[in-house]
Amino acid sequence: MNCFKKHPYRRTLTIILLAVLLLSGCKENQPNNLSESIPNTSNSESIPNTSNSESIPNTSNFFSYSAKEKSAENHIFFNYPQFKETIANTDEVNELIMEFVELSVQNSCAGEFKGSLKDSTEEWNNKQNSVRTMNISYKITRSDFDYLSVTFDGGFNHIKAAHPLNYFNSLIIDLKKCEVVSLSDLYYINTDFVELVQKKIKEQIRAGLANKLGVLIDEIPKKVEEYLLDLGNEALLEILQQANKEINSGYFCFMTDDALGISVPIAHAYGDHFEIMIAYDELKSFVK
Repeated sequence: MNCFKKHPYRRTLTIILLAVLLLSGCKENQPNNLSESIPNTSNSESIPNTSNSESIPNTSNFFSYSAKEKSAENHIFFNYPQFKETIANTDEVNELIMEFVELSVQNSCAGEFKGSLKDSTEEWNNKQNSVRTMNISYKITRSDFDYLSVTFDGGFNHIKAAHPLNYFNSLIIDLKKCEVVSLSDLYYINTDFVELVQKKIKEQIRAGLANKLGVLIDEIPKKVEEYLLDLGNEALLEILQQANKEINSGYFCFMTDDALGISVPIAHAYGDHFEIMIAYDELKSFVK
């Protein structure tokens, strides 16, 4: 299954990205390099553990590698995991991960990444004045006998850009089928699902940002979440149906032991993305 093929929703997604850019002016004094990171805006705490899956210990079953290039054009570190010989289809799963990494790096580098796709990891040191700079780390959010879920986040910058961007992407692999899966492969995306996502946007984004930034919720402008809600049910339905299929959509899902996460785009001033969390108990009626 090709989860990254082009889809007929470009116009809707373009409007969303333009909205994000318009909102990015709501705060001044943004960081000018990748080392000045904006606080992590994920709001994954306090969701009860309802998973019955037997987890595979993350630290002992994976090697870490990096897609790496250090040149005048690109200073790229994109770190990712590879399974050790702990599952029956290790080679096939590792190949899916590397295909995802290659696609992600080439997309960010406009097809001009010329480095090594499988290099050793090393500490980030951005002393080169490259055209593009990218430092991406990964987190294994779920690893059991059913699924591997990995999130990738960090910073990306182009020398001519006004400011660096906070990068986020995710990958879910069905380990039994040995396939990359998307949100719509896992759940029925209908009007009720959209309304649940809208509910979580209202509950979590402003509260989560206020908590992370150490400010009152009233100090977080309502427009941070309003433009997502103003999309309307039909537009958001189409967008969620394409989550993890269109690499530039700004919407990505991932799995934890307790919940489904959906990363949504927000203003650059607040981190470019926010991860809402939905407990699996709330998703039972949508499971495929």
